[in-house]
Formats: sequence, structure tokens, C-alpha cells
Amino acid sequence: MIDRTKMVGKGLAIALGLSLIVVPMASAAPPPPIVVEDFESGLPQGQDGSVAVGYNTFQDPNSTVSLTTTDAPPAPVPGAAAANTVAQLVVDVVSYAGFTHSLTNETADQWVPEDWSAYEGISFWMYGNNSGTSLFVDVLDNRTDPAGDRDDAERFSVAFVDDFTGWQLKEFPFASMSRKDIGNGAPNDGFGLTEIHGWALGSITTDAPQTYYVDDVTVYGEAPERALTAGFSAINYSVVEGQSATITVRLSKPADTEVGVSYRTSIGYAVADEDYTPVEGRLIFAPGETQKTFSVATLDDAKHQGDRAFQVELFDFLEGLGIGQPPVARVLITDDESVDPTLIEDFESEPFLWSAESGDIERVVLQPDDADAQPGQTAAEGVLRASGDATFGRKFAGAQDWSSSETMQFWYYGRGDGSEVDVTLTNSAFTNQEPADWPLVWSDEFDGAAGTLPNTDLWRPEIGDGTVKGIPGWGNDERQYYTFDPENVAMDGDGNLAITVRRADGGEYLCYYGSCEYTSARLITQDRYEVQYGRIEARVEVPTGGGLWPAFWMLDTDIDEVAWPQSGEIDVMEHVGRLPNEIFGTLHGPGYSGGQSYGRWVDTGAPVAGEFHTYAIDWMPDRITWLFDGEPFFTATPDDPFLEGKEWVYNDPFFLLMNVAIGGNFGGTIDPDLELPASTLFDYVRVYQPTTVDNDYTASFTDSAAGWQLVTVPFASFEGEGALDRTAISAIRFDAGQGAPIMLDQLKLSCADNPVVTTASDSGAGSLRAAVNSACAGSTITFDDALAGETIRLTSGPIVFNKALTVDASDASDVTVSGTDRDRVFIVEANGEVTIHNLAVTDGQAYQLGGGILNNGALTLDTVAVHGNTMTTDNGDFWQGGGGIYTGEGGTLTLVDSTVADNHADWSGGGIYGFLGSTTTIVNSTISGNSSNDTGGAIRTAGDLSIVNSTISGNSAAGWHGGAIFHTDAALVIDHSTITDNRGPDAAPSAIFLGTWTDTRPTLDLSNSIVAGNPGYACELYASGGTVVATSGGGNVLQDDTCKPAESDVVTDDAGLEPLADNGGPTLTHALIAASPALNAAGESDLSEDQRGLPRPSGAAADAGAYEVQVVTPTPTPTPTPSEPTTPVFVPTAPYTKPGLHTINGRQWSTTCETYSQTQRCRTEIWASVVKRTGNTFTIERGWAFNNLTYLPYMTRAQWATNPLGHNGQWTAADGTKWRTECDTPATGGNGCRTYRWTTVYNAVKSEKTGRYDFTQENKWVVNNIVMFKAN
Repeated sequence: MIDRTKMVGKGLAIALGLSLIVVPMASAAPPPPIVVEDFESGLPQGQDGSVAVGYNTFQDPNSTVSLTTTDAPPAPVPGAAAANTVAQLVVDVVSYAGFTHSLTNETADQWVPEDWSAYEGISFWMYGNNSGTSLFVDVLDNRTDPAGDRDDAERFSVAFVDDFTGWQLKEFPFASMSRKDIGNGAPNDGFGLTEIHGWALGSITTDAPQTYYVDDVTVYGEAPERALTAGFSAINYSVVEGQSATITVRLSKPADTEVGVSYRTSIGYAVADEDYTPVEGRLIFAPGETQKTFSVATLDDAKHQGDRAFQVELFDFLEGLGIGQPPVARVLITDDESVDPTLIEDFESEPFLWSAESGDIERVVLQPDDADAQPGQTAAEGVLRASGDATFGRKFAGAQDWSSSETMQFWYYGRGDGSEVDVTLTNSAFTNQEPADWPLVWSDEFDGAAGTLPNTDLWRPEIGDGTVKGIPGWGNDERQYYTFDPENVAMDGDGNLAITVRRADGGEYLCYYGSCEYTSARLITQDRYEVQYGRIEARVEVPTGGGLWPAFWMLDTDIDEVAWPQSGEIDVMEHVGRLPNEIFGTLHGPGYSGGQSYGRWVDTGAPVAGEFHTYAIDWMPDRITWLFDGEPFFTATPDDPFLEGKEWVYNDPFFLLMNVAIGGNFGGTIDPDLELPASTLFDYVRVYQPTTVDNDYTASFTDSAAGWQLVTVPFASFEGEGALDRTAISAIRFDAGQGAPIMLDQLKLSCADNPVVTTASDSGAGSLRAAVNSACAGSTITFDDALAGETIRLTSGPIVFNKALTVDASDASDVTVSGTDRDRVFIVEANGEVTIHNLAVTDGQAYQLGGGILNNGALTLDTVAVHGNTMTTDNGDFWQGGGGIYTGEGGTLTLVDSTVADNHADWSGGGIYGFLGSTTTIVNSTISGNSSNDTGGAIRTAGDLSIVNSTISGNSAAGWHGGAIFHTDAALVIDHSTITDNRGPDAAPSAIFLGTWTDTRPTLDLSNSIVAGNPGYACELYASGGTVVATSGGGNVLQDDTCKPAESDVVTDDAGLEPLADNGGPTLTHALIAASPALNAAGESDLSEDQRGLPRPSGAAADAGAYEVQVVTPTPTPTPTPSEPTTPVFVPTAPYTKPGLHTINGRQWSTTCETYSQTQRCRTEIWASVVKRTGNTFTIERGWAFNNLTYLPYMTRAQWATNPLGHNGQWTAADGTKWRTECDTPATGGNGCRTYRWTTVYNAVKSEKTGRYDFTQENKWVVNNIVMFKAN
């Protein structure tokens, strides 16, 4: 570590708004270089909170890297002093590896940025091996959250090649660097250079292990004058459909004269005039102005189409105004309707998946004022029109399960001629054939004339640089712009399709980095052809050249709903020109994507380019085998060790893709001598599948009306050989016959009123999934009582709610819904209004959001347990979390009498995460035993949070503050709640974090609560950019003064809490000991019950916290006359007071009684299984076990006064045993006492998965005896 110059050069700083303009003096000398690192002080490492600073290495799972210093490099650094120390980097790289130097203070415990804006670039001496290895240098610019707990610095990168031997001074101008997206939530606001957080050096794939030496990292030269440019303020904008998007264009600096630039809407997946109104215009900036806006109106279609996007771009830059970054931006139209699971087809896009056996079909769009508009139509409506002798339909790539419905419905525009229209459904099953015998079922042979574009009925071209998809550079920092131009994609006339990479004509296309450098093509079969299982094969010839990256691959058809990598990706073939002898086959899924993917590569022993090879997969359920020229080289199954604990997402329909990229994270450095154009030739793409056995079932309806009619067809009316299997519908066909054109729309399944769940199966008739999908809005789903104690194990993904529903398992106690560690359990979409009663949600596992439940709607959980769920991530970000439950923006979550326990988040909110704009209300509930790797062991919220009569206990955060709660941006109210035993890391050990990094004003209102017994301290109040306000309403018991206590609050180390236990009511609570300072400590409250539902207050005043001690005042007993016998207030049941054997609720009890001192004492035992421990061995024994001692009412209260069993109190016996007595409680009545013993209890729980017992132990209070007083 060396002392760096903090201020360099001379200049005049002028502040203009948010911009800092440096105007050099005419005679100013260049700034002196800054030596960033000379390695003479080693490689310091440290932590700034949870962020690693100093020197740290990185690599993909299959690579190795080490970083050390040495004073014995192969040769001295030119001009260096004797015994000079240099860095030594050793790498053996499959995908990527290297090191990062995050700039720090002298003690390496703070991440300290520096201003490099006065300099031209970064340089260092490097010892090369002339290995041809692709290397890169990154500069870490500004951060999204400078006070955050992760590396969110923006990267700018430049690539170079190890094409030299020995020491060489490498200089990299900042102007040569391009933004690199590593998925860390970094800002996208240009290369400012005023807040540099560090630099990195790394390597792409090495042919063999490489050792590099580096010294004297220096910032050199004088920054060139900053150009005047125009670009968008962001690369992504979002707008809810039906509203207008406001787009901002800004200049890099104020102009001296008037300048202008034009804007327009351009490419996209949104449809102009259906989804948005296209715009084009010009912005004029007066001298001194730096920002202008324009708007784009979007259209609401009142039906779900999914999110759609279009691109805006700048053009016609006035002379003197350059292209800024980014010159293109995406506008995402978020759909405010959710998926209708009963909808089969509504023809809102071209019906490529439908075909006509006879006649013709086409999609037409009807307007509301058209003569043939549908009844009640209010927006444009796409429908299918069939003409001629019309027989048409579609096949489904994967079998459809329609068993949850009894009928199907559709709108039919008929002729009114009284003819019968046939509807045919097909059941298909694959035969058991070997892959070599599978017949060809689909292909494109590319036999067109030279220059012919691909068939758009089979292939959809993707256009642009990925910006419109929300992944500039296609998610990999690629450099190409995809077109549908014959120059880039066309038949070659020799039976091949050529995808050709070319250098772009300057300014013809704009990319995220400026004027596009290269053009190419990318074709996909999405919405045109889908396949589930079979041999997927292509014969391909790849070109030669460093940086080229051809690929043939597949994506799940649900990618627009669940996003990548959750959707899954199968790379049949990838080849990168920098590795001429290798081809790759890979899987990308949740938790194993990008550089962490799962696959294999083949070294062919000779260059792959220049010759045709066949690339294929044999794809079956739970098994994929890759083949190169017919020879298998890799097989993946869900049981592979690499995939242990990860989700297999490849048993669904996928679509095909082929493309050629250039550059990027995998393509690597583009060879400066690359010969372009370069073409990848596809001879064919073919799909083979096993032969199917097809059974057709036909029903008919009468074309009784000229015009639209709503047709309902019962499934029971379909006739064929045997019975129709509604769980496996593989095709549907309509035979409308000859006549005038007909139209079809909104083909869907019928809904069911108040369905009943009758099976614990994942799907099919009677399942919970089927009930949710088929239920009419407003229905209540109930459970057959025969399902009591059953577990519903989900094997086909989460159950999705998108309407108003109630799920009530009260009739079948102890029903559990398990995600089987494959996926989350429930998803509540934005328009879902869901109430769930009496269920357990467990074993969910999901990527980035909500391990158990993902809630974007309105969700109420009443007497629900959410436990044992996990949220995973491979690169945490502030918006990720929710081990148990995640509530998105605008969503509401209400917990009543519920438990969220033992969940884990790889990022924030071990139990619950509430995003910005969400509302979370917790009433009479317990959040316990949850953990997070980041913040908020129990809860992480950025929306309003209310906690009333609830317990937050035993949670932990490993990354930063908030062992219990991490709350920002909104209001937090805590009333009559207990927050204890929640742990943060040693460096940030607060239980409750209240903070902001923006101009928001988060608040905490804390009343009548216990915040005590948490390791560390109670509250961390953190304001950076805004203010935080903590207010005590009084009546609290607090472990310290960090929560801004009021005068009436009690500050004490010990709140007098019992362990978390079952103290009555639906959830666990912490009881108060007899001497607890929380007794009668609360102030005024509107609450009439405690968390358990027992009266509050019970004593002179309410108790602080969630638990109210129930005080029963003994009722004086009148002196009896001789003729009236004395009757105790409380009489235990016969098992405790009557000698002999007793059977109650199927359990056997045995009681013996004896004279004891002046009273009678009865000992009760129960026939039970008992867990015993000897050393580390647990055993289960069956026999009589002690249950209770009962002292019968032979002595008065006064006679018991000197015995601790006869009055309230807690004590320790001579043998160290702890005892506690409570008198006059609901358990004893007004004339008795119950005594508890603090003891170790061993538990045995039989695993449903393994059948083995899991043994645990816990210390708890256990009832030992009851004393009954004789009335005075």
C-alpha cells in the first residue's frame, strides 16, 4: 500500500447543477501520474462491512487462480531497483479468472474511491508468455449504493492478448474501455471516472496454466477534453400499460450554442398502435441546457399479453454533437393483467402454432366499432379466421392437463346454417423406441435460392443489440447488432443457411455502446415451433476467427413469464474462435448459469472450422445426452452431483435458437486481424421423436347463429376408443366444413365454484393445483377431511394464484404443501387476492425471490406455518431475498395467528422480504429461527411494516445489520411485540435497522414492546441522503438506549423472558417470569388480547410485549355451615386423582395415590414412547413415563405458605435444579398452584423422506406437580 496523491494538476472547478466541469488553465502542465500499486507492501485484504476490499481473486467453478508477490520474477522490471517486488498471477482457466483490487484506506477496512477524471488511462508492466491467451483489464467506476453491503461498482473493460514475451508496458486509455455487465446491480450512467473504486486483471480460457507478473500499476497522461454528446439518462424505462412513459435525454455537458437531436420509437416486441403509439420528434437544447424529455403513450388492452417492450433511439445529431451512451433505451410496458390459467388460446399474436389441414387460416384484428366485433368488446381483439373447407387446429409440444375442468368454452363466429361442427381432442403417447429409430418430425433443410431469407413461418428474427430485451450486449457484452437482412442471413444456394458477421457501416445502427461495430443474425422458433423431448440436431460449419461465437441452442417456452435462468437453457453447441479445437455443450438453470453453468467441452484435436459437423442432443425426461458427429460426449441428469440441491428445469417445451455473436464474455477478444465477412453455414436443423400412438375423441356443436356465439362443450361428450384422458391432451382440431368464413377466439376451460381438494397429488383431478386453476374468482377451496395430516408434494412447479380465492384447510387439520426443494410453493400474481387458512408451506426453494411464496398481489395467511424454505442466489442484489415470503412492489401481506420459522435467504430477509411500495402487516404471529446471508434475519422491508402482538425471536443476519428487522424507506410500527435473541454479525450487531440512502424518511414507532436479549444492541439508526425518525410511544422494555427510549420506557439488560415455547394459542411465545420488568409496564393500548388471544390487561396494567400474564384473583369462599361440604374451586380430572388405569383419547394413564405428610399425593404416569440419551447415542423406549404429581386438597393455602410449591416464585434447589411455581392461573383455577421444572427434553421426529428418526434436544419448563388447596 502506498500513499497516493489526492489532488493532481491545476485547474478551475466550476459547479453547474450536478455536473463538475474541469477547465484547464492554458499553461497547465499534465497532472503527475498516480502510482496505484507497486506491490512493495504486499496484497492487503480486508472487509468494509460485508464487502471484501483490497486484493481478492475470482474464478468460475472449474478454474483455479492464485495471487502472490515475489521479488524473483523471470527477469527484472526495466528500470526497477534491486529486490523489486511484483505481483505473481497464476491461472488455469476454463471460463474466466483473475483478481480485483478494491481501493482501500491504510487499514484495509474501508472502500475508498479516487478521482481519476484528470487522467488519460491506466498502465502497468506485465511479463507475457506469448501464449495467445485473451486477457482483460477492468476499471471499477461508481457504485449504486456507496454505503451498501456488496460490490455494486460499474465495470468498464478492455481486452488484450498475451502476444508478447517478457516485460512490456501496457497502456489502456479510458476511452478504449466499454461497459461490462457482470450482473451486480451496478449503475449504468457512463464512465465518470470521478469515483473510481478499483481495477481488475483477468484471463479468459487458457490452453495450459499460465503465470503472469505485474508491477507499477499507474494512472497516466492527461484526460482529453470531454466531448459534447447526447444520450438517454437510463437504458431501461418502465411504464404500466395504459400510462405514458417519460423518457429523458441529456447532454454530457452544457453547450455554448443551440444543439439538437431527434428521437423515435423503433424495434420491439410490443406492437405499434396496439401496445403503444409511435412517436418521432426533435429536441432542441438552448445554451446551458443539459436535459430534455419526451413521452410515449401506451395502450391498455384489458387482457394479459405479458410484458412487452419497444426501443427508443436517437438520430440526426446536429454537427458538433456526438453520440452519447446510451443512444438507445428500452421502454418496458408492464402488463397489469395476469395469466389466466384456464385460457388455451386467444390469438393475440400470429397463430404460427396453428395449421390448416384444409382451407386457410389467418389472424385478423377486430376493432370495437367493427360490424363483426364480439359482444362487449372494448379494445382491439385478435381472432382466428378460417375460410374454405376449413379443418384446422394445433398440436401441443407437451401434453396439456385439462382434468380440472368439466367443459371447454370458446367464442365462435358462425354461419347460422344449423350444421354440426366437430371438435376433436387427441391423446398421444410415445412408443418405446431407441433414439436411432426415431423418425423425423420437423426440419428446415435451407434449400432455397441464394439470397432467400429464412422462412418466417418457422423462424422469428431477433433484431438489435439486446437492449430491447433488457440485456444490452445480449447479456454478455457482445458487440453485434442482429438484422434480418440478406447480407447477414440468407440461403447460399447450396442447401445451406448462412449467418454472416460483417463490420457495420458507420452510424447505420446504434448499439448500447454507440455506433454499432458489427452486424449478424439470430433466429428463433419461439411461438412458431416448440418441442419437448427428442433428438435435436443441426449440421453446421463454423468460421475461423478470434472473437466469433456461433451457437445452436434452446430456451424454455416460459421464459417470458419466469425469466432466465429460471426458465432453463440448453446449449446444443457453442464454439468460440479463440479455442479453435473445442466445442461446448451446456445447461444453464437457476443457481448454475453463466460462468457457473453445467456442461462439458470436447477437444476435437483439430480445428473445428472449415468443415461440417453434426451437433445434437438426445433429450428424454430427466436425461440429456450431447453428441458430436454422432458420438455421445456428455450426459446430464438431475441426480448428478453437480446438480445436487439445484433445480432441473428441462422437462418442459423449449424452442430453438441459432445465432453468431462476436466478442463478449465468452466470445472473448476480437482478433484485430479478423477477416470479415465470416459466415456460419447451417446445412439443416432437424427434430426426431419416437413414434406416437394417437387416439382421437370427437364432440360436436350446432352452428345455430349467424355471428358470435359462446359455445360450451362438455368433456363428457367426447367419444372415441375408450375414455378421453383429460390429463394428456396433445392436440385439438376443428372441422367447420365448407361455407362462409368462420372465426374463433378465447378458447378456454370452464371454471368451478368452490372446488374441494380430494387428493394429495401434485396435479390432476381433485388436486390443489387443479382446484386453484379451475376455481371461479371468489371461490373458496376446501379440503376433504380424509386429507388430514397429508403432505401435498409439488413436482411440477409452484401453484399460481391470479384471482380472488380463499383456500381453507380447516376441515383437514395439519395439511402441508411442500415445494420438495425444487421450486417455491405459491405465486400470487398482481391481481390475486388470496386468503389461506390452516396450511403449512414448506420445502420451497427458489432463485432470488421468495423461497416459499412469491407475492405480488394481496395475500392473507391465517393460522399458516411457513417454514423450512430457501431463497438462493449466485450474485446477491438489494431486491433479492425472502427465504419464506417475498412481497413485490404494490403487494400486501397480512399474517394473522401464523408462524414464519426456520427459513433461509441467501440474501436479505430470512423470513420475509417486502419490496418498495409493499405493505406488510403481522398480527398475533411469530417469526423465529430464520436466517439471511445479508441483512434482516427475520424481516427485510422497504415498504410499510406493522407488527402487533407478535414475537420476533432467534433470527440471524450474517452480512450486516438487522438480526431481526432491516427496514428502509417507509413506516415501521411495532406495538405490544417481543423482539429477542436476534443476532447480527459482530461488525453490525443491531437487532433492528432503520435507515435510508435516498431522500426518503423512514420512521419507527415503538410502543409497549420488548426489545431485549438480542446480542449486540437494539437499534441502528442510519441516514445517508435522507432522515430517519425513531419515536417511542412508551411502555417499552429495552436492552439499551439506541431506540430513543421515552421516559416511561424501562432500560434493562434482562427482560425476564422464558424460552420460546407453546404457552397456549396458535403460535409460540415467550412467557414472562414472575419478576419480569415487563409486568404491568405497558402504557395505554387499544388491544384487548395478547398474542395467544387471552385477555389484556390481566393485572393492574397491561404487560409489555406479546405475552400477557393471566392473573386470577382468588374468590373468597364463605365459611361453610356443617351441613354444606367444602368443594375446591379446581378439581383435576380422574387420571390425576383417581387410582387405577384410565383410557382417554386412546391414551393409557396410570395413577397411584399415597399419604404424604398432611395430604394425599397422586402420581400419574402415561404409556408412551420415550427418547433417552446415553453419551451420543439416542434410543426410543416404550413404557410408563412420569407425567405429574397431584397434591389433593387436604391442606389450606396458609398451611402451604412455607413450601415453595404453594406460592408464586422461582428458585434453584441444592442440586442445581431450577423450579418455578405459578398460582391461581386458568390451568389451576383460583385455588391451586402448578410447579414447573427446568429440564432437558429429547425429541424424535421421523423423516418423511428417509423414514429415519432425527433426534434433537431442548431445555424447557416442564410441568412437575399441581397443588390443590383446601378451602378455608
